[in-house]
Amino acid sequence: MSGVLLSCCNTGHRGGPFFLAFCHDVTNELSWIKLDDVDFDFSRASGATGLFYEKDRCFVAIQGLHDPAIILEFDRDFRFKRLISLPGVRDIHSIKVYDGLLYATSTGTNELFEVDLRSPGKISRRFKCPTTPSVPNAHLNDYLRHGGKEYVLGHSNPFVAEGRKNGFIYSITDQKVVVEKLEHAHTLLDIDGRLGVLDSARGRVVVTDGTSATPWLQLHTGGILRGACASDDAMYVAMSSRRLFSRKKGLLQINVPDDHVVFGNEAFMSWLYRFDKGDLKSFTRVSLSEIAFEVYDLLKLDHTPAPDRLIPNAAAIRAQAWRQQFFWLSRRSAERPDDDEESLAGTARPAPVSVPSQKKPPAPASKPADMAFWEVPIEGPLTPEPALSPARKKLSAEPLKTPAIAKPAEGESPEANFQIVVKPGSRKTVIAFVGLAQLIGGMTTYNFMNSLKGTDANVIFVRDPRRSWFNGPIDGIGKNSAEIAGKLSTLVSDLDTKELYLLGTSSGGFAALAYAKMLNAKRILAFSPQTNIALNYLDSVGELRWIKLISRIKNPTMVDTSTLLAGIEGLDCHLIVGRRMELDTVYAERLKAIKGMHLHYVDSGHNTAQFLRNAGLLSDVLNRFVTDAPLKIG
Repeated sequence: MSGVLLSCCNTGHRGGPFFLAFCHDVTNELSWIKLDDVDFDFSRASGATGLFYEKDRCFVAIQGLHDPAIILEFDRDFRFKRLISLPGVRDIHSIKVYDGLLYATSTGTNELFEVDLRSPGKISRRFKCPTTPSVPNAHLNDYLRHGGKEYVLGHSNPFVAEGRKNGFIYSITDQKVVVEKLEHAHTLLDIDGRLGVLDSARGRVVVTDGTSATPWLQLHTGGILRGACASDDAMYVAMSSRRLFSRKKGLLQINVPDDHVVFGNEAFMSWLYRFDKGDLKSFTRVSLSEIAFEVYDLLKLDHTPAPDRLIPNAAAIRAQAWRQQFFWLSRRSAERPDDDEESLAGTARPAPVSVPSQKKPPAPASKPADMAFWEVPIEGPLTPEPALSPARKKLSAEPLKTPAIAKPAEGESPEANFQIVVKPGSRKTVIAFVGLAQLIGGMTTYNFMNSLKGTDANVIFVRDPRRSWFNGPIDGIGKNSAEIAGKLSTLVSDLDTKELYLLGTSSGGFAALAYAKMLNAKRILAFSPQTNIALNYLDSVGELRWIKLISRIKNPTMVDTSTLLAGIEGLDCHLIVGRRMELDTVYAERLKAIKGMHLHYVDSGHNTAQFLRNAGLLSDVLNRFVTDAPLKIG
């Protein structure tokens, strides 16, 4: 069985040596590659970057070390063979092996090193990439031999304005730029005889014949494309999460009020895409979020590593790899607030700027082996992108907005925690429990009301500003769940309600399930709800998104919704869950055995209500819910 080898970078110094993963082509099962036989102290490493396979040998570049840099060599079954130390090389991004010579792209020094593998550590040649006045500190990240020529890939300094936009492919052989103005470019590869590259920030694969460049494959995703490989019939592309922490400072740099907003956002997930070359509209994808936020390189293997070198069921050990990383970063962040300019979260991309042409500086006579890879980007954009078919235009319909937290205005009354919209003459009432960001599935209550306009029902919106999963206290409503239920019952009675319906999203969905019995609800609709907030349960499933908030709840009386729903006669409860958010499906599956429980799956992430609204389906779903009609979703 064949599959794809993945290198995981920026995994965190305390995450353990979980740097290499293998994805089976047929089963899509993810496994870790064991590194227990490697004679090396991984506490100094933070991941792996470049990969290359040649003559039953696999080479892996280790990230996080300085001088000397380290490359590990394995046999075809991933048993450790030797360690190659490269003095003078820093921050290797790419490695290639041709005819017994290893080429290491030293991004830390912006050089290409040629190493004779017959004499490990002996650098036979090195090529320097000089800087220019307009583009200081170029950032080289890949090298490839293609069609009898040598190419390097890079962009200007990523820590200056517009740096990542000045991406280029330079032909060492022809001494010229063949592609320019790429955005955050990564990964050179051969695509059926054509030179390909990831135009990462634009989410596309570009091909070139050495004279012009054309977009070949477009992905509309929230992350950064990094890592690609091709087989005879398929194209594999990895998407990394947008950067969650600063590489320079090692600090968490999510500029949003609560971490849960990030972990419910598809922009902060990682994926492996597999496209059919014959029909680029056909693709499958595997979530990599359970193994790493960031993937660097992909390598197609025509075999499966030896079973004793694999750690199966990556999900079972993600707590060790992810959690140690995340909480280590959280502690560091709490000690030292970060305003690092490298953050990509929620940042608009600046408009392109032109870089004036300059003459290429002459190579120093004293260094004949050195070669000027690049002077500056050539003026002019890429070949215009062809029109995309609707099927390829938007592979992910999930919005990627980071919602702001709605706060009461100064002097606002406690009644701001509930809002009543009366439908004159109606005997039906809907209680809508608002989510953690004080939004309904990513929407404001006003926008959500637009979807409820066609329903014949009063609506009570309930907020939980303390984010206690509606355990209380909630000012103006109640100190605990019993008082909250009493207050809501009074509001419902005052509306002369005959039939009560509960709905909510995320933590609000939890509340809709938790209060169903206490409020004697006729029907419940929950979008992507948590169904158990017991800390030991969250630990068992590796929940990271809301663990910090839930741990702050004092003496919760509502914890496990399966218990709270027990014994309800004629239960009619519906859960709508996104297939792309694995933990949400785990929460839902634990309730499927309850009589009267109905699970519905849609092709989205966490914000399923917003997904349905964007698809034009939400109003119909809500109307069916309130009119007791069957719900047909997904």
